[in-house]
Amino acid sequence: MSERIVVVDRDSVSAGDDIDPHRTEVRLPEGATVEEALRAVLEPPFHLARVKEGHTSWAVEVDGSFVASLEGAVIRFAVDPDEPFRGREVFFRYRP
Repeated sequence: MSERIVVVDRDSVSAGDDIDPHRTEVRLPEGATVEEALRAVLEPPFHLARVKEGHTSWAVEVDGSFVASLEGAVIRFAVDPDEPFRGREVFFRYRP
């Protein structure tokens, strides 16, 4: 089965969070669904920052379009999670 390389990045949540780069690449199988793709990009080496208060909320964008929100480990999809993933870039936008 062929693979697709997807660029994954996120916002910084504090000045100290900028020490290491957040941008990475993830290999996804062709034919992955939106849900499968988001769950795969959340695996190491990619990580989302945690804040001292413990609550983090993220808007998930694929190629600039909002597709889901992520609060803790809960993904709330704004699109059909079973549709094929066609994106090239996933970005997690921090929502304080």
